[in-house]
Amino acid sequence: MRSTFVFLLFTVICLACLLSLGACGFERGDRYWSGKPQPIGIDFSSTCAFAVYADSPSNFTTLGFACPGPGNHYSQYVYDIFSQRGRLGGPVIIDDDAQWASESDPWYTQASDQASAWAGSLLSHSCRKLLPLFQKFQAFPEICFRDEVYSPKPPKSKYQNLKSHSRMTRLLSSMPRWFRTPQSPTLLTKSNFIMAIVDLLEEVKRMSLSEHNITITSAVISRPSWTYNDIGDLFNEACLLANIEVWEQPHNRVDIASKTLKGHGPAIIIDHGHYHMDVHLSTWDDRDNQHYGRESIGLDHFGGSYILETLLQRIIGVFNSNVTESERNWTRDIHFPNAIRQVHDARMQIRYGRNWPEDLEFQNRSTSVNLTSSTGLLRVLNMTGQDIWDVERKYVEEVSASIQEFVFRPEAPWEYHQGPDFEEITSLPSDKQQAILANTVNNVPTPASTRSWTKEISSFIILDSTTDVGLLTHAVQEALGLNNRTTSNDEVCVPSLEIAARGAALRALDWLTYWDAEQQDWYEMDDDEEDYYDE
Repeated sequence: MRSTFVFLLFTVICLACLLSLGACGFERGDRYWSGKPQPIGIDFSSTCAFAVYADSPSNFTTLGFACPGPGNHYSQYVYDIFSQRGRLGGPVIIDDDAQWASESDPWYTQASDQASAWAGSLLSHSCRKLLPLFQKFQAFPEICFRDEVYSPKPPKSKYQNLKSHSRMTRLLSSMPRWFRTPQSPTLLTKSNFIMAIVDLLEEVKRMSLSEHNITITSAVISRPSWTYNDIGDLFNEACLLANIEVWEQPHNRVDIASKTLKGHGPAIIIDHGHYHMDVHLSTWDDRDNQHYGRESIGLDHFGGSYILETLLQRIIGVFNSNVTESERNWTRDIHFPNAIRQVHDARMQIRYGRNWPEDLEFQNRSTSVNLTSSTGLLRVLNMTGQDIWDVERKYVEEVSASIQEFVFRPEAPWEYHQGPDFEEITSLPSDKQQAILANTVNNVPTPASTRSWTKEISSFIILDSTTDVGLLTHAVQEALGLNNRTTSNDEVCVPSLEIAARGAALRALDWLTYWDAEQQDWYEMDDDEEDYYDE
């Protein structure tokens, strides 16, 4: 009786799977193998997009990059999503396609969408329940977890390609319904966000074709870590409009960057931008033969704007020390974003300007920062290289301390105290125990009896969309010690803007390998051969 019930339930799962594939609109099933995959990765950071071609696992070509131009609010949209990431239910993004669902979609389209949603829900729920019973059967994972199973298919026949082209045309013609109703470009809507991504993709494709004679038709893409779920799907839809076939769901750029790691040792991966910083610990999994993120910590207060805000406070403090008490309230009226921009430009001029005398030390360089209040009052402040040096040194120390705390091994002090004094320490109140252990860590060099106060880290990667990759490198080195940097090298750490794109390209290279393996016994017949067999 039970076996009959299980068989019937398994049959229902198969039917639900077929229904979810047939009834849906733009879903996972809309991906098809239209030809040989390209080993191309496209990474979307918080500020720009990079495309990289993987000639081999160790040889890469940068195809192009694109940053938002005038009228493209991609960076603002990504920041808005970031600022709302802790909101219950996810970020608020206006679904400007909802108005068409009830007005223009036929009743049978709505019914098929509902059936697809129901079938997908039934499939997911049933698979979770039956996984312990059927996991030994190879067909079961392929039905339930088809997105995770690599199953490249041979290229389509000419008739099938024609059908696929027709379907793609219908998809392209249906999606732009959104854009018939103009929306304010500053609103975070699905259509605005998708078109901002499409603009970046078109620029990347243009550069790839003009500079490398490569037309991008397929890719594996990565996205900022906070643009997940439905928002992550919008990257897929943008690729569809840009005629780029996407082989799988967009990857978290931190996870995909781990594919560039050399060796199997644990690694620290830092994702850093103007307003965010996340530190991840990635370890090797022998079963899956790849790195996986195991732990992470958010240090958003150490984003690139932290340095600029600290510099602004410092030069304002110096200015205020030379004025009367009544004049110190002027900072309440300044336009903060403009002030930060002025500080950023001054910092870049002092650090990277080419007009400084060769014998002038960095600390003695100086430039002016002009801050205007809402009343039109202009204040001219002075910034020096010493200001920048002090603020950056403090930044490195604080980031290093946070990273060291993140990789600290709580059991290490206890390993050191194993012996005659162990029982004596454990008998003390917890606050005194912690004081003794903290004193041990702060004042005792790592003894031979203890591996290290921190976890063993073999390498690190820094994904940085600012100009602070050098500071972050120093911070990691100080936190881990130079001896811990065994496999990390400058080749990995320097091109921080394109590391995630390299990882995505390596992932696309995997797809190419799978595709080639499927085609070993297959070749496409030319017209003469087809006529011969038709006869």
